[in-house]
Amino acid sequence: MKAKSVFAKVKFWLQSQAVFVRIVDLLPGGWELYEYYFEKEDELVNWKEADLKVKKQSLILSFQENDAVEIVSNLSTPLFESFQEGCWKVSKNYLIFNSAKDSSQIIEFQFALVKGELKLLKKDADGKILFFGFFRRSKPGI
Repeated sequence: MKAKSVFAKVKFWLQSQAVFVRIVDLLPGGWELYEYYFEKEDELVNWKEADLKVKKQSLILSFQENDAVEIVSNLSTPLFESFQEGCWKVSKNYLIFNSAKDSSQIIEFQFALVKGELKLLKKDADGKILFFGFFRRSKPGI
């Protein structure tokens, strides 16, 4: 009896769409930053959603299905200052942005997409955290 129950669950899982969805199919759309960390002078700084609202800081990533990406940001971090649009690609657990204006400008993040949350991590050569951000789907009209 227990074998039938397990078999039914496995059969249901195999028939569901979730099994065959690739990570690149889940990224397109808008993603809004709601919390991030960075290291400043050997201290880990955390900006929470309330801090971002008070300081009127925002970052929205818009991934298109044609591999285009648009970044709208007014964060006080140099990482995104000169990058507004370009293309994106996924390679293993890295999300790579190539600038449309300067082909030599590349930003490479380690990333995870878990439970509808996008996490991006960028470290420098010494292992210092330049950006560790948490994103959720942006609401339509943003």
